[in-house]
Amino acid sequence: MVRTATLQLTSEQTYEEIKDGSWLKPNEPYAIIHRLAVLPSHNGQGFGKYLFSNLLTVGYLQGVRNFRYDTHYKKIFLFKK
Repeated sequence: MVRTATLQLTSEQTYEEIKDGSWLKPNEPYAIIHRLAVLPSHNGQGFGKYLFSNLLTVGYLQGVRNFRYDTHYKKIFLFKK
């Protein structure tokens, strides 16, 4: 597998309020994008952009017009045995 992500179509308490800002449409339904990752060996090939676009499309087809996500950079090292 080269890439992975989760699209959550249910609300989550941690996304109800944010610090130092506000949601544009806080009372409308939203989807959450979690855990988007691409193998480092495939960086720069457009997989992340393609995956993100597909997640938005799937949400849109489900009637969602608001998306929430946060970012965390975590470098993962994979070791072969």
